[in-house]
Amino acid sequence: IKYYFGDKHSLYETVYKSFIGPPPEKRKNFKTKDTLGQELEQMFSLMLDPFTKSIEFKLGRKLHMREQLDPMGLWKNDIENEIKPKHNEIISLIKKEVKGISDDDANRLLFSIVSLSIGIFVNQDVILAINEKLINEENSLVIWKKRLTKYALAMIEVEKKLRK
Repeated sequence: IKYYFGDKHSLYETVYKSFIGPPPEKRKNFKTKDTLGQELEQMFSLMLDPFTKSIEFKLGRKLHMREQLDPMGLWKNDIENEIKPKHNEIISLIKKEVKGISDDDANRLLFSIVSLSIGIFVNQDVILAINEKLINEENSLVIWKKRLTKYALAMIEVEKKLRK
């Protein structure tokens, strides 16, 4: 461990980051998109990408949950350096799209949108037991990303109507 990683914490960090989403270099290549729909689809791609790795995904999901229960600082770092900046970018696009939306309502909306993909993430075992082709069939994740984007845009339309 010492030769390759320096210490146990560095080994843990390397393993943790290898399982959660695309590699850091790929995440850094995600640019702010022109439209809210493009930005949301990119967000769903980031969140659903781990499903393509099957067994690694299951192990990574367990490691990720362990980090939340017994933190070593990696989750907090992810929130501050990756999740929060991307969240704020999307919030600014929502505020442009939904005139007069408050910060709190914009955040409620975005957290509700994010929960669409978190539901898939958390319920993978249930989905596989009920209808495995929704995850395992070729192009299934492409369909999820497109549908989740449409559902999210519909939620944004509802939020617009609340302001009329």
